[in-house]
Amino acid sequence: MNWIFDHFQIVVLILLIVASVVKKQSKLKEKSALPDQPPSLPRSLQEEITSAPPPRAKDDGQTRLPMVHDTKVATTGDAAATRARVAAQKQKKPPSQGPVTLRHRLRDRGEVRRAIIMREILDPPVGLR
Repeated sequence: MNWIFDHFQIVVLILLIVASVVKKQSKLKEKSALPDQPPSLPRSLQEEITSAPPPRAKDDGQTRLPMVHDTKVATTGDAAATRARVAAQKQKKPPSQGPVTLRHRLRDRGEVRRAIIMREILDPPVGLR
């Protein structure tokens, strides 16, 4: 009993390690118990996305910026529907040519931004670091 009181810091450290291992195991069990389902959109948003107008043909391989009038015509509904429609249009990218290397991904500003945002989301909060 005296050994426990003499080495109290070691005992607390061992207890913390055991508690963290048990917590990780319980999280893994919870994750495996949950079905892997992609998040679904509300029915109204799904109808908005499916009823979106077809994409326009490009002019001479040059991309043109949308005019204010074109944007007003295309934005019907609430802000969530507009965001969903814009996200769906951005996802329709032409397939990249050649292998995607780390150097290629680092040169793409969008990929770098996406990586930084994903790191902020998936890392522990700043207050807990």
